[in-house]
Amino acid sequence: MFVGEYTHTIDEKGRMIMPAPYRRVLEEKGIKKVIITSGVGKCLVAYPPEEWVRLLDKIKNIPTAKKEVRDFIRKFCADAMECPLDEQGRLNIHPKLRDLAELTKEVVIIGIIEKMEIWNKETWANQYKSISETYEANVENLDLGI
Repeated sequence: MFVGEYTHTIDEKGRMIMPAPYRRVLEEKGIKKVIITSGVGKCLVAYPPEEWVRLLDKIKNIPTAKKEVRDFIRKFCADAMECPLDEQGRLNIHPKLRDLAELTKEVVIIGIIEKMEIWNKETWANQYKSISETYEANVENLDLGI
């Protein structure tokens, strides 16, 4: 399970250190790579392989008669790249993916239960401020008992 928020840097070669708690989760399961694709809101989403397969199983069952469904599947799959963790626990994020999320030197990695999101630090700060403003109303509407 991935939770929490971590700030890291990306070096000039596009390598980013995976946060230690996330690395431990992956190592405990013997996972040495993640699949990264474009997310919603100018972020990237990183999936462990088993979660990626689970998601693709859902996606392949969506009827593709509508153009927006076909377009979503095309972009989501076209942007996806397998990213192995190196011996130092770093991910090498492809330039195309870095451009999609406007990743520069500082990035924020957040855990979203079964996946991780990677954000430009400034973009995440703005997003976090926005979602914080509606957090209480969302908790009430979702009736999660928090």
